[in-house]
Amino acid sequence: MLLGVLGFQEDHLPVRYLELPLIASRLSLSDCKPLLSKIDSRIRGWGGLQLSFAARVQLIKSVLMSLNIYWAMAFILPKGVIQEIEKRLRSSYGRGLREMDTQGRMESSMSAD
Repeated sequence: MLLGVLGFQEDHLPVRYLELPLIASRLSLSDCKPLLSKIDSRIRGWGGLQLSFAARVQLIKSVLMSLNIYWAMAFILPKGVIQEIEKRLRSSYGRGLREMDTQGRMESSMSAD
């Protein structure tokens, strides 16, 4: 009744607020998919750029780590999520920025002809 009077709509958790899920339980791997997707899209966006190692390090430290820190300020991230983030960051450091396929695996942008 109160919802109708105020014009609000009833919804169920998880609801997103400021890009973070509002949940009533522990954070799960599926709750963190938006974080991993955002990291992947940033890496994909930098794939066409000719960046030096120092530039990649700066992008990773300033942009990708800030996404991780933003979520970590609100939640205790599950160990599996932290490992996935570290795996993505390491692959961006060492082997250069490459295209990612739809499953999140890295594909080399150079073929071995």
